[in-house]
Amino acid sequence: AAQKRNIPSPISLSWISRFGNSVGGYLHYVINTLWPRGLTPLHRYPGIDPPQPSDTWIAVTALAAVSLLTMFAWKTKLRYPYLLVGWIWSLITLFPLAGFIYTPVGLVDRYTYFAHIGLVLLLLGATRKMFRSPPALKMPLHALTAVLIIGYVVTTRAQIARWRDDITL
Repeated sequence: AAQKRNIPSPISLSWISRFGNSVGGYLHYVINTLWPRGLTPLHRYPGIDPPQPSDTWIAVTALAAVSLLTMFAWKTKLRYPYLLVGWIWSLITLFPLAGFIYTPVGLVDRYTYFAHIGLVLLLLGATRKMFRSPPALKMPLHALTAVLIIGYVVTTRAQIARWRDDITL
């Protein structure tokens, strides 16, 4: 049996709810790009399904994180231009997905591929810079990279098992 969902109309959402959902959406997508977990075709729509006390704190924390990342990328644009390019790409391409533009499904993990290009550019630039570091740091950086790759493989295998067909989805 299909699960019935309380889908909000654009009129029923206050600008505060939409803004909180949007900045929370940005943080959600960035975190799930760096470490995919809890991916699902439909997320709870914050402030609607039903409202949770943590929704306000999530929105405030997300706004602070997005603001700090944006300020850092802007302040370091001359030294690390890839940070600004990757971050701005992600902010712009996530805009319709993060909740600023109303969609009845809330957050949707499956539509973020284009936005991930910005975060990949950011990470590739940072990685290139890190591997130009002094020789004493190269071994720890290689070890960290290997641990991350192993973690991504394990996480991917778990997600594939979870999404193997319509029933498990």
